[in-house]
Amino acid sequence: MIVCVHTAVHTVLTEVKVCKAGWDFQQAEDLQALQSIRWWYDWGPNSNPSALKFASEHNIEFVPMQWGKWGIENLIKDIDPQAKHLLGMNEPGHQQQSNLEPAEAAALWPAMEQVANKMGLRLGTPSPAPCGAECVRSNPFQW
Repeated sequence: MIVCVHTAVHTVLTEVKVCKAGWDFQQAEDLQALQSIRWWYDWGPNSNPSALKFASEHNIEFVPMQWGKWGIENLIKDIDPQAKHLLGMNEPGHQQQSNLEPAEAAALWPAMEQVANKMGLRLGTPSPAPCGAECVRSNPFQW
């Protein structure tokens, strides 16, 4: 992930420049600090109501995520019907994140494709992150 953030901070945030179109947040206050973004996520299929309200009022798209294998059976019920995109399996090779073996991630993908197809969503997944000693597999090329 490449993120460029420039801030001028004294006691309050006075300037923010972002080189990324989307960002990860959980609270409306977080979104207020970076109103120039076009989309956001918070590692789940839905989010905090106040953050969703603020985002809607400022044309900032919420992008739901199926974080790992937990709750995938309820994904289609949990996603906002106005969603346009779906992200999946956050950092699957990291033990402190989705913590999935490659075969597990591959087995989950068809369920995510099915949800995306039924809801007319574009499906994408965040790229794996470096995990050092906390990798599910020690060889990153196995992912």
